Amino acid sequence: MANIETIKRNFIGDFKVGDNILANGKALCRLSSTNEADTFNKLMVVQAGSIVEAALDQIIYRAQN
Repeated sequence: MANIETIKRNFIGDFKVGDNILANGKALCRLSSTNEADTFNKLMVVQAGSIVEAALDQIIYRAQN
């Protein structure tokens, strides 16, 4: 079972980006819990990539502003 980390709310500057990260995180958890015979591996990589992309976007945005 994966460790769950809590991210402080002030990390995300834009509500829609935070909403996107939350939705992708929930989808990733659902895929992970039902991943029998490695069926959903590719979808899980896409979901994880979406989360990383949104987080990096916020890091770059905060570094520039």
